[in-house]
Amino acid sequence: MFRPQFHKEMRRRRKKRNLTQKAAADMCKMSPFRWSHLETGRRVPSPLETDDICSLLQMSADRYSLVPHAIQRTLLDDGQSLLPTPPLFFANQDRTPYIRFRAALNSHRNLVDPLTTLVRKRPDYERVEYFCHNLALDSNLEAMFVLVLLAKGAVPILIAPLQLGHLPRPVIDPSNFAEVGHHRHLCLKLQENYYFFQLSFRASRILRVDVLLRDETWSVIEIDGAGHNHSQDGSRYELELPVNSVTEYSLLNTARDVLAIATAA
Repeated sequence: MFRPQFHKEMRRRRKKRNLTQKAAADMCKMSPFRWSHLETGRRVPSPLETDDICSLLQMSADRYSLVPHAIQRTLLDDGQSLLPTPPLFFANQDRTPYIRFRAALNSHRNLVDPLTTLVRKRPDYERVEYFCHNLALDSNLEAMFVLVLLAKGAVPILIAPLQLGHLPRPVIDPSNFAEVGHHRHLCLKLQENYYFFQLSFRASRILRVDVLLRDETWSVIEIDGAGHNHSQDGSRYELELPVNSVTEYSLLNTARDVLAIATAA
C-alpha cells in the first residue's frame, strides 16, 4: 500500500541519468510525445513499454504504483451520482417552433426547402427533430438561423450554461424569476461554439436575448429583421456582454453559402 508512483520514479531516474525525454523515448522505441504522457501520469504504459522503461532506467515495476488515469473519471462519476441533478429547463414558447419554421418557409422557400432537405438527411434526425420541437424561437429569422446551423452540422445537446463559464448576469426563468443557469438548456454545438436560444437575464428588467454564444468567451447574437432592431434597446448594455447583430441580408447570404458548399460536395 502507498507504493511510490511509477511515473514519478521514471522522471527522477531519467534526470539522474541526464537523459532528455526524447533520448529516453528513442531508446525505448516510442515517441517523445508518448514518453511525456507516461512521465506525467496522463497515460499508463503497456506491459511491453513497462519492461523497456524498467530495463532502461533499472527499475522494478512491482515496487511502484501503476494506477490507470481513468480512476479519476471513476471518482468524478461516483461523486456526481451523489449530487441532486437539476431539472431540465425549456424556455417558454409564445408560438410553437412549427409556426416559426412555417413562417420562414413562406418567406424564403427557395432557401428553407433545400436547407430542410439537408437536415432531414442527417443520421441523427430524430435527435434534431426533438431539439427543434422543444426550442423557443422569437421569429422566422431565428428559425432560419437554427436551420443554417443544423445544415452546417451543429449537434443538439443539453448542457447548463454555467458549466461553460461565468456569466455577468443571472440566467432566470421569466415566469418565476428563479435562477436556472445551472440547469441544462437546449443548445447547439458547432465545433467549439455553443449556441443557446431565447435566454432571459435578470437586470433592471428581464432581458431576453435571441442567442447566447459561448466560444472562448460569452457574447450575444441579436437577429434583426422587420420590426426588430436591438440597437434601439439601450438596456442591452446591462448584460455586460458584446452584442453582435445578424441582419436578414447577412443571414440569407450565409444560407446560400451553406447550400452552395453542400451542392459542390
